Amino acid sequence: MNSPVHSDNRLAQGEQTRQQILKAAGQMFAEKGYGRTSIRDISAASGVGLSNIIYHFQSKENLFLETIRHFTVELGALNQHFAPLFEVDPEDKQAVADTLHASIHSFLNACHGPESVKNLLGLYLRILVEGNDKALMMLFECFADVQQALPEFFKRVCPDMDDMQAAFMQQLLWSLLQYPVVSKRLILYDMKLEEDFTPEYLAAAAWHIAMYVCLPLGLPTPSKPALEVTEAE
Repeated sequence: MNSPVHSDNRLAQGEQTRQQILKAAGQMFAEKGYGRTSIRDISAASGVGLSNIIYHFQSKENLFLETIRHFTVELGALNQHFAPLFEVDPEDKQAVADTLHASIHSFLNACHGPESVKNLLGLYLRILVEGNDKALMMLFECFADVQQALPEFFKRVCPDMDDMQAAFMQQLLWSLLQYPVVSKRLILYDMKLEEDFTPEYLAAAAWHIAMYVCLPLGLPTPSKPALEVTEAE
């Protein structure tokens, strides 16, 4: 009979192996895409045997979907950055504008800041480009709570807003956020930034996105001013 200590060690080793597989899978799927990545590739990159990968994830598709959830939710926590919006008093318009600004800034930093998760954006882009329906559904599941809460938040801020208007406001917010997420190289060229988004650019982008979302909601300008993007001058 296994002792509790022995069982705990086995569980810890199993979780360590699982994390090792997911780390390698994130890199491989981000760089090569789903179709061009095999379990053998992930086995070679992770140092974990094929049978062990199958034991933990059953199939390449399950591994891909779990990799999406792992990088998006467990590591990137991209579903958590807008949580403060749902706690702010909708009657305090300046507080709403400032919280919206802070949430957007937090999201952009999670995607592009110095603490951003390696391979997260590459994996995200692969999901959008390759059109894997199950991967897209997994991505939607990761953001399900935010997707449900945002329209209700917009209607609390603007009581006259109907369901369709709230849905379009949500699309406006996501579309403004998507551009710096998926068009990084174009923005770097356009803004004359050399290698990466600077903290100044991310701060300015967050303020401007927040401002453009605040306008149709009848909210005041976010109180923190946009910082100058000195590299673009």
